[in-house]
Amino acid sequence: MRYPLRILVGYRWRDSHGAKRGGKGWTRNLSEEGAFVQTRDCPAEHEDVDLFLRIPSLRTSSIVSAMRMTMEGRVVRVERNTEQGIDLGFAVQKRRTVSGDDGGTQEPAGTRGRTLPPRVN
Repeated sequence: MRYPLRILVGYRWRDSHGAKRGGKGWTRNLSEEGAFVQTRDCPAEHEDVDLFLRIPSLRTSSIVSAMRMTMEGRVVRVERNTEQGIDLGFAVQKRRTVSGDDGGTQEPAGTRGRTLPPRVN
């Protein structure tokens, strides 16, 4: 299932000449299988790419911060405006997802080492 989620994303890849490249864009959607990134600087189809996402917390609690995630994948489609000759974005099929350095949560002051009660949704 695709989720229409618009968040800032950074990405990097090596082009066909082996040069390191990178860019920024916005996700159009995100799923367990991959993502679509809207940008004008796209990797070529079939190139490996790393996406760096920071998904903001939907809660206002100080216990939960933004979730950082790195998605390693392969570009499976590049959308272009052929009339204007510009890239519009690219689709990535996920190979692996790695959580960020904060794991998406931070312990509140004074609770280090203690078990927190489960969150109620």
